[in-house]
Amino acid sequence: NKRTQSSTSLFILNLAVADIFITVLNTPFTLVRFVNSTWVFGRIMCHISRFVQYCSLHVSTLTLTAIALDRRQVILHPLRPRMTP
Repeated sequence: NKRTQSSTSLFILNLAVADIFITVLNTPFTLVRFVNSTWVFGRIMCHISRFVQYCSLHVSTLTLTAIALDRRQVILHPLRPRMTP
């Protein structure tokens, strides 16, 4: 289906995956840290959790920026070809 293969669909899928990563991999660790007032998962997991948290946040932010730029191009130049995946 042509509609499901658009760049916007891929951007939304990418945003959904980044948000799922944030929810599944960051929220539980952050919740336990605030409940216990200390980090209980060890030094390595601290670094991994922080890395995943920052990567997910950056991917989410950059994807929203890409969606905004794609929408801008479509509105300003409606007759030009759209970005393809």
